[in-house]
Amino acid sequence: AARAEEAGADAVGANCGELLPAEYALVIANMRESCGLPLLAQPNAGKPRLSAGEVHYDLEAADFAQQMLKVAAAGATLLGGCCGTTPAHIAALKAALAPDAG
Repeated sequence: AARAEEAGADAVGANCGELLPAEYALVIANMRESCGLPLLAQPNAGKPRLSAGEVHYDLEAADFAQQMLKVAAAGATLLGGCCGTTPAHIAALKAALAPDAG
């Protein structure tokens, strides 16, 4: 993150991979300690699981959103989702971040 900032990046972050959304909080916290850029997090909807030759992501939208609150608390300001996330995951995230916004 520090090197990206030194090189002129506008933001840094992490997406995809085999971490649960809540586990991205540590990644974001480490980035926050290293730079002052906006931080992005776009994890998958859980850890990928192979079943019958297909990849599945088992984290339900509400659970995804609750775990992402930890990522926001760690300093991420650009939040989204990658593999396995659906419009329902993003809607739940939006609602969790702004519960009073109608």
